[in-house]
Amino acid sequence: MRSGPCCWGMFITLSVLAVGASNLDRSATARRYTGAEHGARVATASAQALSGASLYQLESVWTTDRGEQVRLKDLDGTTEVLAMVFTRCTSVCPTLVHDLKSLDASMPGGTRTGTHFVLVTIDPAHDTPQALRGFRDRMGLDPERWTLLRGTESDTRELAAVLGFAYGKGDGRNFAHSSLVTVLDRGGLIVHQQAGVGSDPTRALAAIENAQTR
Repeated sequence: MRSGPCCWGMFITLSVLAVGASNLDRSATARRYTGAEHGARVATASAQALSGASLYQLESVWTTDRGEQVRLKDLDGTTEVLAMVFTRCTSVCPTLVHDLKSLDASMPGGTRTGTHFVLVTIDPAHDTPQALRGFRDRMGLDPERWTLLRGTESDTRELAAVLGFAYGKGDGRNFAHSSLVTVLDRGGLIVHQQAGVGSDPTRALAAIENAQTR
C-alpha cells in the first residue's frame, strides 16, 4: 500500500485488520472476515453463509454512476476485476485505479474482451451517482469497461466482509482501508485476490487468463 494523507489517518489502528489483505495472492473463495474497530464493521454471518459460493448470490441492490439499479449477478458472464475505493481519496485509490488501467492496457485482445472492471465505493454517504460520475471523468474510465457502484452502508459492509476487505472511518471525510484487488470468474466465484497490482500486473493477468479457461 502506498502512503498518502487521505487514506492513512487510521492505518496503524486498522493494520491488524488488513493482515489478511496483505497476503492475498491466492486462489480463494468468499470467506469470513472477522474483527472490527473504529467503524470497520462487517457482516460476518453473510460472509460465512457465502463461503465457497458465488458472490452473485448476494441479494443487495446497487446504484451505478448512471443512476441505474443493479445486482451483482447482473455482472454474470465476464471475468470481473473488483476493487473497493472512495472518490475523495487522493492517494491510494487513484494509484490503485491507475494500476488497474495499466493492467487493462496490458491484456491480450482476447483476454481484454472478456474482462470487465468494477469499483465499489466504501463512502456511500458522500459518493452519490453524481460523485461517482465525477470520479469516472477524472480517472478517464471507459463506461463500456468500468462499472462504478454505490450501495447502502450495510450492503457495503456485507460485501467487504465477503471479500475480506478492511476499512474504517478515519479523520472526518477520510477512510483507512486495504488495497485489495479481487478477480471473479464468469459465475462470480472469487478465483484470485492480491494486495494491489503495483508496477507488475503479471499475477493478476495470469489469474484473469486462468479464470477465462475455467
